[in-house]
Amino acid sequence: MNPEYTFKQEGKIYLWKYNIDSNFPGFHMAWANKGQSNFEQLLTLLSKAEVGFYRTLKLSKPTENVLAVPNSKFNQITAVTKLKLEISDCTDWDFIVRNGICHIIMSRERALEFSAVIPQVRSQMELYFEELSFWW
Repeated sequence: MNPEYTFKQEGKIYLWKYNIDSNFPGFHMAWANKGQSNFEQLLTLLSKAEVGFYRTLKLSKPTENVLAVPNSKFNQITAVTKLKLEISDCTDWDFIVRNGICHIIMSRERALEFSAVIPQVRSQMELYFEELSFWW
């Protein structure tokens, strides 16, 4: 059996956006416990998966400690509850959020690029439609 079919989610992943803080636009992602290395592992597996393959991850609601990382005084957020990662034959990636579910559609190459960046991020990153902005 292909390893991408036996992948098991470990650790916590958070994905949210601030509703009123214009200093931190876009969506933010953070990890806890094994969440970061596990997410990197999944992206690496997806880089070898066939077109059409997807995995859906359960996301946790960000805690006060997670929200305090960027020193934002505004904790009114919109949290995402699920993250669906799908491999396609597109050349770039699509980032769609609807009804609390984030759907990222990407090529194998983009999944590999994404996985290579994850270990460089110490705590959190911002996700935008066509680019990733990292801080910390």
